[in-house]
Amino acid sequence: MKTRVTLDYILVCEDIRQEVGRKPSAMGIFTDNIYVKDFPIFFPKLCFLVHLNVVGGAGPFRLDVEFRYNDKCVKTLVKDRQIKVLKGSTGLILNFIITPFTSQTPGEGQLIVRLDGKTHRRKFSVSKPKDASVFER
Repeated sequence: MKTRVTLDYILVCEDIRQEVGRKPSAMGIFTDNIYVKDFPIFFPKLCFLVHLNVVGGAGPFRLDVEFRYNDKCVKTLVKDRQIKVLKGSTGLILNFIITPFTSQTPGEGQLIVRLDGKTHRRKFSVSKPKDASVFER
């Protein structure tokens, strides 16, 4: 049986930490809209936690990962890499970190993951909210 890899999810967050047993913990998970008080912005880290489902065998698959902001390629994170999966594995967790992430203007970002030629995107926006009360406690 040929190995088949599919995307389960991509989380956008402020930090990813490795816990005991090599479990990842995502800190400060963002929704599709990241609200900021003002521009320019500076995030020490912008992280992406990617979970892939693996079905059948341990055959290799090809992976490309790119980060874009306002339709410009900010960073190619993985280029045409062949990934092997341990036999018996049913999932694979990858993490990618943009450090630092800065922008002078609002915009739209996306992590683009290509698995064996199939493209998956995780989009988000960065903007000031219409109601500034989101920053009150």
